[in-house]
Amino acid sequence: MLSILPQPRATRNPKNTKTQSELKKHLSLRYTIHVIFFLFFSSFTFGVGAKGVMEEMESRFGIEEFHLTYDFDNPTHSVSYTEEEKEAQRKAGAALKEEIQAAIDSGETSYTATPGFYRFADGGIGFRNAENFTLNIAYCDFVIETGKFLGIYSSRNITVKGPCTVDSADLKYIHGRIESVEDGLAIVYVPEGYDIDGLSQNNHRLIFDSQGYGLEQHQATYSDPKSIGDRRVEVRLGSGKAVQVGNIVVMKKSGGAASTLSIRDSDGVYIDGIDSYVGGGWDAKSGSKNLTFKNIRLRPAPGTNRIFGGSAGQFLVPDGDVLFDGCEFGAHTDDGINLYLPFHITYKQTAPQEVLIAGRSDLKVGNTLSFRDYFTGEEQTAVISKVEKASSEITDQIKSDFWDEVGNSRSGAIQQSYHVQLESPVQVNPWAWAFTVGGPGSGPDSFTVRNCYFHDASAEPITMKAAKQTLIENCVFIRNRDEFHAGAHFYWWEGPPANNVTVRNSVFIATPMKLQDVGVLRFSLPGWGGLQDGATAMENITVENNSFYGINAPAVQASHVDNVVIRNNYIELSEIYFNGGSRQTKNRYALILDSISNGLVTGNVIKMLDPIRQGPAILAEHTTSTEISENQISHIGSVEPYFYEVTSERGGHEALNMLDGDLSTSWSFSNGYPQHAILDLTKTEQIEGTDFYFASNRDYTYTVEVSDSPDSGYQMVVDRRYNYDSAEVITDTFSPVSGRFVKITIMRGNSYTGSWFYCKEFNLHIVPDSDVTSPEAPSNLNAGTADGLVHLDWAENSESDLDYYRIYRSEFEDSGYELIGQTQPSFYMGSSPNFYTDETANTGTPFYYRVSAIDLYGNESPMSPAFAVTAEATLGELTIASDLVGGQQSHKPSEDSYDDEDSTRWANLGTLESAWIRYDLGESQKVQKLSLLPYLGKNRSYPLKISVGTLEVFNGNTEKGKGYLDIPIPPKEGRYVTIEMTGKNSFGSEWLSLHEVEVHGVTEAPDEEPKEPIASINVGGETADSFDADYGFSGGLTARFYETIDTSGVSNPAPEAVYQSERYGNFDYTIRGLEPDTLYTVRLHFAETYWDSVGARIFDIVIHGTTVLENYDVFAEAGGKNIAIVEEFSALSDSSGEILLSAQTKVDNAKISGIEVK
Repeated sequence: MLSILPQPRATRNPKNTKTQSELKKHLSLRYTIHVIFFLFFSSFTFGVGAKGVMEEMESRFGIEEFHLTYDFDNPTHSVSYTEEEKEAQRKAGAALKEEIQAAIDSGETSYTATPGFYRFADGGIGFRNAENFTLNIAYCDFVIETGKFLGIYSSRNITVKGPCTVDSADLKYIHGRIESVEDGLAIVYVPEGYDIDGLSQNNHRLIFDSQGYGLEQHQATYSDPKSIGDRRVEVRLGSGKAVQVGNIVVMKKSGGAASTLSIRDSDGVYIDGIDSYVGGGWDAKSGSKNLTFKNIRLRPAPGTNRIFGGSAGQFLVPDGDVLFDGCEFGAHTDDGINLYLPFHITYKQTAPQEVLIAGRSDLKVGNTLSFRDYFTGEEQTAVISKVEKASSEITDQIKSDFWDEVGNSRSGAIQQSYHVQLESPVQVNPWAWAFTVGGPGSGPDSFTVRNCYFHDASAEPITMKAAKQTLIENCVFIRNRDEFHAGAHFYWWEGPPANNVTVRNSVFIATPMKLQDVGVLRFSLPGWGGLQDGATAMENITVENNSFYGINAPAVQASHVDNVVIRNNYIELSEIYFNGGSRQTKNRYALILDSISNGLVTGNVIKMLDPIRQGPAILAEHTTSTEISENQISHIGSVEPYFYEVTSERGGHEALNMLDGDLSTSWSFSNGYPQHAILDLTKTEQIEGTDFYFASNRDYTYTVEVSDSPDSGYQMVVDRRYNYDSAEVITDTFSPVSGRFVKITIMRGNSYTGSWFYCKEFNLHIVPDSDVTSPEAPSNLNAGTADGLVHLDWAENSESDLDYYRIYRSEFEDSGYELIGQTQPSFYMGSSPNFYTDETANTGTPFYYRVSAIDLYGNESPMSPAFAVTAEATLGELTIASDLVGGQQSHKPSEDSYDDEDSTRWANLGTLESAWIRYDLGESQKVQKLSLLPYLGKNRSYPLKISVGTLEVFNGNTEKGKGYLDIPIPPKEGRYVTIEMTGKNSFGSEWLSLHEVEVHGVTEAPDEEPKEPIASINVGGETADSFDADYGFSGGLTARFYETIDTSGVSNPAPEAVYQSERYGNFDYTIRGLEPDTLYTVRLHFAETYWDSVGARIFDIVIHGTTVLENYDVFAEAGGKNIAIVEEFSALSDSSGEILLSAQTKVDNAKISGIEVK
């Protein structure tokens, strides 16, 4: 018999964060910091994809800047001023406000402030009932003593232009460090520079860092702060995480500047260029719409320990469009951007066209209500014709019934109830949610966030509700405590559900930092407790071309959504970085799909890098019409059994502990019986017995069942519902039963009547495999190479019990083969992929590859015949444009290390702090080898760490006795190469000196001669140069436009006349005369020549029944009107030598301007 015992868990050591020297503090120096940031965003190009975003962010701004400049003892950024200086600044501020108001009152359309320093003693700049006005405050510094910096109320078409900086004189949030914790009281040391008077008294949040560095935050509550002298404050701790000595904490004051920006009941607000260090955020509510925010920074002053209080941005925007472009949200204690509208719940239907509704906001005649059934999610819509408030007694009754029947603790959100008459009849069940989805105040038409940077937040970087269409692109999210959340939040009664959401070309790093059962991108409906499995209440979610690094939660969690696309993302699920929250079973996946219809998951690269999370990369439950295919998934070890579902487990006492072979760990819960756990063995086994090791020899009652499906068909094999056995180990044996899933159900204790459950270990008795027949060797192995990668494919094996393939590599054809990887096992997607990409082949080196097949019983086939291939890439020395050093001697400067002179050298200052040098290659390049000539390298060894970008590629001691040292590395993309000495050299000193450093990398190979098109069609038009007049079509209409087309962004564009013609509607094209069963490249040419907004035209393109462009919006993809764009696809001709292409309308009319087949 066999026991199921996975490998021991790996441990992880916390990383320490270093600080840089204190930055210069005078306010006038902020111009330099500010202008650098805006130049950065004005030249920020994200077209290179998600990895390019990260490299660009790193190279231009430095994604580690906040941690590197964090200084616990420095809360201030400005110099001290005398009272006379402050009074002069207040007079300048008061005069500025008067002049601005005078300009508005006199009907002027603009005002330009004189660059200078202004202090506002009683609130900042305000607009009330203003129209068509532009305020230019470029190169001004502002200090706010109280109130808001900028308020815009009941105004229209207001523009505020910087760049400018804003600071607060009285900080609203102060930092401290926990010195002691005892009996619920904590002593907090507060550094000089903070005013500790006026701390908020009752039940305020205390944000802290459990590791003692940076601002990686948890939340707790505190009350009754008392100053006990010598800059110490005593606070009484409330609920939250465990506070520890050494934690950095943040406490709230009653005073301080309130916020940076407030907008109320205003239309057409454009803000560009505010760098704010104020302790409060910004908000836009009460009828505000059509808002544009560009180049806004809300974050602590560089080199200080400040943190923003509350959400950086709260937006209750009822209409119009909202755009954030080039903004930064950093170190705030709540959401980065929170977009929402309140919603309601249906109490009962009183007539076919009348319902009784309750909620926390008023309803408006003319609005469209969407009723979503509480259980099924089914939708009905109707327009409001009349609203009448119900009595307070009815409202109180609804609250009471809501608490009793729904059980939601947020019944307090029900503040008013309404009798609502509708224009059309509905059939609505009690407790159906009611969302305003149409008419005035029904949410923004579009919500766009691009080129933005979110970091070090204590909550979600973005929570999105209410918008009818959302686009998040080209953004970076790093070190945020919580997830990016899109979907109504029923706990807070904020919604409606976010539909039509696209997240693309963005980077997510260490987000979320707290470990919880949600994804980095969370498309779900928390708090909607009654929604049934398989029901959907959200729609149209696309996640594509993003990169996820260092994440400890699923990259995407999508629940109850219709039409989900997750494609072409790069995901690294790292070792667990435990920083709050409970470790739950579903954390162990890279993607979670629950109750999804019409889903597509394809083209993703997923790397499971956590040793204790080696189960499936993708969890799909209760899905319909969902395709999961062609994802490249890799593990660092063999795939172990895992728990598919666990109904209850305590943090640190997860069900997986029952499989670790350690009797000191356990699965535990205390919240009532019954509870169950479903174990997935990852393949079908013959099971003939079980062993349970219960804690304290308790006589728990339980059952064990076996099935081939996780959701049904279970056969009971152990029935101990009346168990009285309390032995240290309880063993049951039975006739062998075949199954892959094992369901353990804990009923209760028997003589033990407590609520706690503990099980230390669970073993299965597995019948030894009876199948000893190996699969056939894989055949038709083929390989190709590009960009230093080797792409392998082979013919699929025909065995029904095939599990996966192993890939071997050698430098010799007949010997020396080493296992380099394996394909995804069959249980992930029904069959194992017959392709693999080798990312570790050194370019220029010939290798031989062979592949074997493994069946479900572990039998391995003979290896396939060998296939030889060389990873082609041109290596050359890359030019070093500039450098940055920790320190240097004046006569041994850094540039001497790359001057092609072996007689010169760079030398540090003899300290480890100065023993590093960073080389700038000018742009991101693929680095593959470093050649170093260390000073006295024949006699000395240096302990070096070498990184390309943020990726460490070498860490070890250099070899003595050589001249140039060649350090080969796998090809890594990056702009910066950093060499750092990590300890004393072999002579016992901290000197680092380098004569020469050469960086070698992959340079572009000559382009191949382009293939001549076999077919070139000017769709809807006449002959245009090499494009033939329209032919091969069926259906649709044609149109011709004469505006100039911008083709600058297209490689090998068609003639302009092609983009000026089109066929539109629903239509087909048949390209004939091709070689049968041959792979061709199809190029489709588009330009939006009619519409001038996103979402006006949406369609699909289908080739041979496969959708190759879905929900395609030419305007959005090309970036505007009259701009050419080309989409390319590979298409296999059919047996008749034809390719069939179809255009299918979704909004307005589908269109194509040109077709090429090569």
